[in-house]
Amino acid sequence: MIQRSKRSKVHSDERILLFLSEFSNKRDLWDVPKEVTQKGISHKLDILENNVSRSLKRLQADNMVEAELKHIKGEKRRQRAYFLTPKGEETIIEVKDRISRMPLTISLEGELHRTNIETAYRKAREYGLNLTMAEVYQIKRNGEEPLMISSDGMIMGEGARIYGHYQLPDHFYGREREKAVIRDFISSNAGVLLIWGLAGMGKTSLILHSLTENRVKGGYICCESWTDRVELTNEISSIIQDMGHFDIAEKLSDEDISPGKLTRTMKDLSTSQKNLIFIIDDLQKTGGGIDIYMEALSKSAMDFPGLKLVLLTRERPQFLDPRYELRGKLKTLELGGLDESAIKQMIREKRVEADPDILMDITKGHPLFIELLMSALDSGPSDRFHEFLDLEVISPLSPRQKRALEISSIMGVPFHRSLLRGIKLEDIDVLKRKGLLREDRYGLLWVHDLIADHLMKGIPPERRGEVKDEVIAYQTAVILRIWGDGPDLCATPVIKDELKPPPEIEKHLVSTYLSIAYEDNPGLRGLLRRYIESLTKRLLDVGSSELAYNLLMLLSETSLRGRGKTLTASMMALERSHLPEKKRLHLILNRASLHSLEGEWHKAGPALDLVEATFPEGL
Repeated sequence: MIQRSKRSKVHSDERILLFLSEFSNKRDLWDVPKEVTQKGISHKLDILENNVSRSLKRLQADNMVEAELKHIKGEKRRQRAYFLTPKGEETIIEVKDRISRMPLTISLEGELHRTNIETAYRKAREYGLNLTMAEVYQIKRNGEEPLMISSDGMIMGEGARIYGHYQLPDHFYGREREKAVIRDFISSNAGVLLIWGLAGMGKTSLILHSLTENRVKGGYICCESWTDRVELTNEISSIIQDMGHFDIAEKLSDEDISPGKLTRTMKDLSTSQKNLIFIIDDLQKTGGGIDIYMEALSKSAMDFPGLKLVLLTRERPQFLDPRYELRGKLKTLELGGLDESAIKQMIREKRVEADPDILMDITKGHPLFIELLMSALDSGPSDRFHEFLDLEVISPLSPRQKRALEISSIMGVPFHRSLLRGIKLEDIDVLKRKGLLREDRYGLLWVHDLIADHLMKGIPPERRGEVKDEVIAYQTAVILRIWGDGPDLCATPVIKDELKPPPEIEKHLVSTYLSIAYEDNPGLRGLLRRYIESLTKRLLDVGSSELAYNLLMLLSETSLRGRGKTLTASMMALERSHLPEKKRLHLILNRASLHSLEGEWHKAGPALDLVEATFPEGL
């Protein structure tokens, strides 16, 4: 029996019950809609198909849902269709009541109204929008408010969405000139927009705010130090799949994809999907390792109408020929500080007493510097940012607060607060108020790169090694919890017998796992591949290839369909390391098995060919 009425969030089982409740009147039809199949539920609710399968099994075991073989519209063969039982119909009354009261912002004929999900659902129906209450809740859950409704019965800018993992800025100040440049770029013939400037200037906030405001459709990719051609093309392919272009995404699945094939694929995409913008952020982190592929993407955006590319970086990349700008194919925007009117707006909204002229003189309009300075107005001003960070921001912190920042900086990707299990909540709140720790819409925490880079320089090597062990244990535990959908995969025997971690990591792993409050956090699920790839690189950097091998083998051998794609790039990175030949063979064979499980036969074949070429006589 589902008993979650005290929680404000909605579990995936409840979301599926809510969604299926809209189709109870379709049960007696000869052919039922695709939405009531496992694949249809997965597509509509944006839940991995293997997670839908597990939820449906639980609901069937609880006698909430039952399956029938039915004719499906547009399909030749009968498939399993899922409907609520009388017990499920009874249970959904309480779930609907809880969801219906949740607040939601709608835009009705251009006017914003703060209402609740039930009112938004009814208004959408009145205007002819065929939305279920589960889909209205999904808009809230994904942070895609407001629900925009117009009199023609369509969502204004329908399909306008930026795909990928990112956090929209909580506050945005000024930048009217820069926003005008971006609007001009969207409507111009230019294919590439380069936005570059110092760390912390707000490049990411500017482009996400502007493109969301202009209701464009696009994809967001944030580069990391481990982003190579495989990771880049996997990210692009994933975004294209999310947009519904599965046949085009399939063309990017080759392991040795060339820049030419990437160009041809983007051409096909520009033909199928107009007015599409890709954002590549933190390009400087790749160190030029994917420049030849970025050049191919840039030329695609310049040559194929309907496709555009935005590059965000701290320095101007070498692969962009300045002559492109003279021909009108490239627009550039060097991002400087905020102007005085934006600083005044910040002062008003944050309700602090400060002189905008002094703030401008000290910070030169640097947004992050201003925000930090506002949190320390009782201190004397400093015109040197890093000196200010040390003297006025870091030094007054307690030892626990400094430790929290050290761990966050070494972590490098968003995390649940259970990573800081030894830190009190009030200490975390202090760091959040000071702008040192940020929180996204899923409750995950992260620290700005500029602050992380500054702190990393001051952490002694022995202390850094100790924190890295904690971070490795945390990342491993999160991956196992998401992967195993429960505690069994990270039970103590599994850790000791399967993973065989070094003692300094093992001592953290079990206690870390037990402290993680996962609760089907969609933010963590969305970060799964990023966690696996960053952990693999971290383990290789510290010489723990044995643990990386054991972890990837465990994950690959327990993988369900839909999960394999999160592993293959990490497995390929490990294959290129100095592994014993026998282990490398097993790793490649498991990767071939994953490709087969995902239906990627064109990848499984080359992997097996590699095994045969490397080990012609076996082991």
